[in-house]
Formats: sequence, C-alpha cells, structure tokens
Amino acid sequence: MLCLVKNPNSVVIEVDVDCKAKGQQCLDKVCQMLGIVEVDYFGLQYIGNHDEQLWLNMRNPIRQQLTGPPPYRLQLRVKFFVPPHLLLQESTRHQFYLSLVQDIQEGRLRVEDKRKAIQLTALIAQIELGDLESSNEITAALLNYPKWLPPNICDHSKEPLTSPLSTRRRGKRRKHHSGASEPETISDNDFSVEPCDHEATKASVLSPFEVCKECSEQCHDLSKLCNLVLKLHRSHKGLKPSKAEYLFLKEASTLEDVGVEYFSVRSNLSPDEPLNIGLGPRGVTVKEENSNRILYSIAYSSIHIATHAGRYLDLTFIESNGELQSLEFKCESMQAANAIYRAVTEKHAFYSCETVRHTVTSQFIRDFKGTIVSLFDENTTFGKNYVFDVRRTYREVYDNTRRMLYSLEAKANEAVDVEGERNLLDEAKSNEYFVTKADQVSDCEDFCHKPRCQDIQKKLSTLQDSMLCRICMDSDVCTAFFPCRHVVCCRQCAPLCDICPLCRSDVSNFQQIYLPLSENDVK
Repeated sequence: MLCLVKNPNSVVIEVDVDCKAKGQQCLDKVCQMLGIVEVDYFGLQYIGNHDEQLWLNMRNPIRQQLTGPPPYRLQLRVKFFVPPHLLLQESTRHQFYLSLVQDIQEGRLRVEDKRKAIQLTALIAQIELGDLESSNEITAALLNYPKWLPPNICDHSKEPLTSPLSTRRRGKRRKHHSGASEPETISDNDFSVEPCDHEATKASVLSPFEVCKECSEQCHDLSKLCNLVLKLHRSHKGLKPSKAEYLFLKEASTLEDVGVEYFSVRSNLSPDEPLNIGLGPRGVTVKEENSNRILYSIAYSSIHIATHAGRYLDLTFIESNGELQSLEFKCESMQAANAIYRAVTEKHAFYSCETVRHTVTSQFIRDFKGTIVSLFDENTTFGKNYVFDVRRTYREVYDNTRRMLYSLEAKANEAVDVEGERNLLDEAKSNEYFVTKADQVSDCEDFCHKPRCQDIQKKLSTLQDSMLCRICMDSDVCTAFFPCRHVVCCRQCAPLCDICPLCRSDVSNFQQIYLPLSENDVK
C-alpha cells in the first residue's frame, strides 16, 4: 500500500507499507528517511470530507481512517510544539522550522509585531540564501523578501516593491572613447540603508540581530520593509544555517499562537456568530472569528470534563470564582468534533501531566462487527479502534531521546573499538609473517641492527606487552571493564579493581572476553 507523505517544504516522500499497517509504521518510516529520532513530536494529517485538517490516529490501521483506494495522501506536520532547547537533533529543529515557516506563510500563525516579522524574515533569508556577497545576490534577496514576510504585514502595503536601484540618481551614461555607452556599475553603496537616529539606536541597546522598533513601526510600504530586512540580513553574515534555525525557533516560540491548533465552531450562546476554538500548549482559547476577540481562556488544569456526541462538543470547566461553566459547541462534522475531543485530551496529557495515564492509552471503541464478536470474546482485538494515540509527555520524550542517542553513540563507539582491535590483530599477524620470512631469508641473530628488523622487534615487543595483565604482568588479558571498555586485566586481577588502571574511571562491572591470540602465540 503506497502512501504519499508531503513535507512542509513540498517534497513528497513515497512510503510503501503493508495493507494492514497502522499509522505509526508509516510515520516511523518517514522519520527514518529524514533521520529523526524524536518521532513523538510529529504526526500525519489528512483532509476530511468537509475540507478539515484531521490527524491520523497512529494506533489504528490506515485504511480504516481514510476513504478511497491508495495511494493515500498525507502531510507530515508538527503535532506538539516545544521550545528549541528541548530538541536534541538538528533534523528535528529543521522540521520545526519548515512547519513554522509554512504556518506563517499560509496565515495560520499571525505575526502582529512588525519588528518581530522583520527579524523572522531576515533569519529565513539567512537560512535560505546565506551571506550576501555580490550586488546580484542582494537584488535577488530583495525580490524574495516579500514572499517570506507574514501576509498580514504585507497586506498593509499597497505600494509595489521597488529595488533601491530605482531610487538612484538617474543620469546619462558616460560615453566610451569608442562612442558606445558604458554600462553602469553597481556598488554596495547603492543598497545601503540610511542609519536611524532614534534613542534606542543612539543608546546602543540593540543586539546585532535586532532592528529598531521605531523604524519598524514607521514602515508603511513594502520597499521600506524590505530595506530593513536587508539591513538585518546583512548583519547575519557568517551565521550558519543550523544556528539561524535555532534563533528562528527561539524568536517564533514567543508568538502568541505558536503550537495552537484552531477549529471553526459555533457556540450555543451565540449560534449566528462563528467562533474559533484553539488548542495549544497552555490550554483552550475561544475567539470570535471575525474580530479575533478572546472570549474564554481555559487552562487544562481548569477543565472538569470534555465529552462529544455527533457534531456537538461539551466542555465543562471551573471559572476563577470556583463555579462550573459549561459550553456547548457545534462543529463542522462529527470527525471535527472527535478531533477537538482528541486534541483536548492529548495536549493536556502531553504538556501538563507527569506521565500518560493508562485510562487515556487504553480507551477504545469498537465498530459494529467488533461489538458482535466481543459478545462472545471479551478480550478480542477485532474491530478495536483506540481513541487517543499520545504515548509520552514532553518530559518523557526528552528523556527517552537522550537515552536513545546515548545508546546509538555507544554502539558507534563500540563498533570503532572492535574495528581497532581487528586492525591490531591483523597487524600482529602481519608482523609474525614478516618475522618468519626474515628468519628464512637471512640468518639474523636475536638482536639485528638492521632498521627493518629493529622495527619488527619493536612492534612485536609492544604487542606482547599489550596482551599482558597490567596488574600481575604474568597472565594474558581476558576481561573488559565497563563502562570504559578497556581490556587491561586478567581473570584473577579483574575482581580486585574498583577503578580502571588505564583511565582511572569507576568500574561498574566486567565481562570475560576471548581473544584469537595469546601472549604465547606471539613469542
């Protein structure tokens, strides 16, 4: 069964899974192709029958959730947003960056502060274009800035973008001595931005990665905005893309709606007024769709109960005065109501709980056939569909990723050590071969003064010493200390060592090993 997974940068990944595969198997394959270990932050989205964005349940089969024949079209998205300092992989930070850029450009994440919009656009330009060295690169950058600016910032300007070259002093071209007109040359001065004289700039309170607040507020046309972005972009010279992505995520994490998922609903209090219910890391927010005015801001700890039936969602929470308040929302479809109910529980468990409770992970429903079979076998898994797919909290994801990365690094180091031991043994066999050949060719004495023989004798002596126990200097080494993995002691001396004789680190345990050669074999 073929699944076409679209990345936030519009790259489509083809994933071939079994026809009975669950969503987690598809997500694991996609993350494996991208080199991502922190899988729990991501999810797969699909478009419902009413054009709503729905999350694929990772614990249920794919074919039971999607309609129509394969190939199935999915989108890789960040399901749970966390600050960048909790991300341990550059590949994960890159996916977070791509998702946030897509949310900003498509209007799902609004940037109301013009100053912050300029800073984010300059960081995007540094990531995508790098340093600006020539005038042609500066011109290309000016043409790309408008597509990276937030749409709500660009909508304030009706004046088309003009390059700084269009505002230059126009004059006649100088005539060459041959009579042809000499083309104009472009210098960096043509793209210079006039320095501001505001108090913040005079007091030098701005960092190199910030722009003057008064300058950003006074920009009312696209050309001036792009000039400020250019000024800030050129100050990022030498900044690596990975560092720029971290700074971008750090700036974007301070936005109000970052990590918030909005659904269009209608309330029983005002049936004619469309509302947006947002579910984010801090709680549930209810806004008016037209005026964007916040009606309710509910923390997850204040939610008493959440239920859904059909297209209706009931949310009961505790107000600041201690009284219970109940809200009823009518959603676009039954799938949308189920998606809001899932999001409330999963985000509450991910962000606010110490661990995901068994009552959340074990909650399931059955289809009609599964219900009939369960009458005869209560423990059957036939027709069972889990309601929630959250497995860990953000603390558990962070700790689990650290352990996985440490384990992968330890395996890589162990492979390097094994390869080093193989090279050492190969060198020992090679030295033994050369010694035998030397004895056959010439009647060398025990100590030969020839440079080649001296080198062979030195290597052989080093090999013999390395295979002797460092404690008794009598028996062969046959034990490895952990966690340092040094092989320096024999079977009798290893239990007497609390610290490694070589690196002086603590020994937690030791294990007997078997070398293909002994000290007697190389004498």
